Amino acid sequence: MTEKEIAKEAIAYAEKCGADQCEIYYHRHSSSSLQMRDGILSDDSAADRSGYSVRLLKNGVPGFSYGTALEKDFLHRSVDDALLSCNFLEPDEDVSFTPPGSHYPEVDTVSAIPVLSFDRKKAYLQEMIAAAKIDPRITRVERVGLSQVESETFLFNSLGLELHRQMAMISAATTVVAAENEDEQLAGEFELGSHYDTIDFATIGKKAAENGLDKLG
Repeated sequence: MTEKEIAKEAIAYAEKCGADQCEIYYHRHSSSSLQMRDGILSDDSAADRSGYSVRLLKNGVPGFSYGTALEKDFLHRSVDDALLSCNFLEPDEDVSFTPPGSHYPEVDTVSAIPVLSFDRKKAYLQEMIAAAKIDPRITRVERVGLSQVESETFLFNSLGLELHRQMAMISAATTVVAAENEDEQLAGEFELGSHYDTIDFATIGKKAAENGLDKLG
């Protein structure tokens, strides 16, 4: 079953168990980063996390539960917990779910980023470092970093609302130290993009250096 099918099955399960309305929200987030500090690799990390929430109404009483793994058995358990919580709460006439039919603007986003090798990412970092060394007053390229994030979000409810979005983003940054006589300044530059080919790594390094030099004096 797909994640969408699992969510819809859980909504049907909630109604079968006595819920008047049910809504399921899900979010998945994946990220990775690579950093160099003073020319030395200091961070090469990746993380994945996800979570969901179940909201429902039974006889006007709201119930809530949540979990991390979007699987049928876990969702059923969360529905059971949300229904159980209704026994300890009062009816709330201000709680309602959103029906379909509302207009949502179309947002142009990239849904996935092509896999890039470790050596290629390292080369991008080194490109920023080399570009930042435009003046002897740039005494140190303190940090360069590259990160990427991919996420997916959906919201389904028993009224027929079905919202879904996937997006991806890349960021690159350079931080330098500029010094002249007794004056020492920290400066940086960063850029966001949807694809590695759209980011000008050399320009990021150069602008970080220029920002540092502009702050001197």
